[in-house]
Amino acid sequence: MIPYLNTALVKVAGILAIGITVGLTINAWRLGADIADLKAEHSQQLTDIANAASTAARQALEQQQRSITALAEIDRKYTDEIAAAQLETDQLRSAVASGERRLRIKASCPATNSNSMPDAANPASVDDAASPRLTGVAERNYWLLRDRIALATNQVSALQAYIKGSCLKVTP
Repeated sequence: MIPYLNTALVKVAGILAIGITVGLTINAWRLGADIADLKAEHSQQLTDIANAASTAARQALEQQQRSITALAEIDRKYTDEIAAAQLETDQLRSAVASGERRLRIKASCPATNSNSMPDAANPASVDDAASPRLTGVAERNYWLLRDRIALATNQVSALQAYIKGSCLKVTP
C-alpha cells in the first residue's frame, strides 16, 4: 500500500502544484489588467489636471491683460487731463502777461487806527496810482499753486479710478 500512497501523494502534489500555478497565473493576468486600468485612469487624471492648470493659467493671463489695458486707459485719460490743465494754466499765464486778461484778487486794506476810521490828521487825497497788483513772487507762486492743485486733483482722481477699477473689482 505504501507504493500506491506515494504515487497518489505525488499525483495530488502535482495536481496541487498545477492548480496553484494556474491560479497564480490567472490572478497575475487579472491584477495586470487592474494595474493597466489604474495606469490608464491615472494618466487620464494627469491629463485632466494639466488641462485645468492650462485653462486657469490662460484665464489668469487674460485677466492680467485686461487689467493692464484698463490701467493703461486710466493712465492715458488722467495724463491727458493733467496735460490739458497745464496747457490751460500756461494759456492763462500768457494771457495775463500780455494784458489780454486780468488776474483779479479780492483784497481789502486794513484800517489805520483801532476804531476802523481813517486818521483825521491826514488829509483826504485822491491817488491816481495803478490798480493793485501782485508782486512778481506772489504771481509766480499763484501760478505754481494753480499747477500743483490741478496736478494733485488729477492724481487723486486717477488713484480713485485705479482703486475702483482694479483693487475693489471682484473677479469671478
